Amino acid sequence: MIFDSLDNLARYETFIPALKAVRQILGAEALHEKAPGSYRTDVPGCRYNIAQYETCPGSKAFEIHRKEADVQIMLSGTERMEGAPRSLSDQAGPYDEGADAAMAEGTGCVSFTAVPGYFAVFLPGEPHAPGLAAGNATTVKKAVFKLTM
Repeated sequence: MIFDSLDNLARYETFIPALKAVRQILGAEALHEKAPGSYRTDVPGCRYNIAQYETCPGSKAFEIHRKEADVQIMLSGTERMEGAPRSLSDQAGPYDEGADAAMAEGTGCVSFTAVPGYFAVFLPGEPHAPGLAAGNATTVKKAVFKLTM
């Protein structure tokens, strides 16, 4: 799990080379102007979704991916994200191959507030629960890059 300022994104390219493509797309495209939906890139193993939704008060199930890392970048609004220990994966429900996701109920061990200008990386196997309200429920827009690992 990584949570940091977009100003520092390049620092992580040594460990996750596909972040270079994310950084280039961020510099070349006005993602905040794109309609919600799925988008392909010219980079193998890199695609992204633009999502706009109302944050969820309270808690919700954790997502766990097997093949793809999530790089979540807030475009507008504020949301809370939680992470949980990898051991929560042992309690996950059925794995959905098409969505590359299993869901698990549990308690987070880290919580942070995501705002524009920051990003979060969740590697395969790292339980995460994004989309939570940071106070009152509000509408947010974000880009979620999916990087095949």
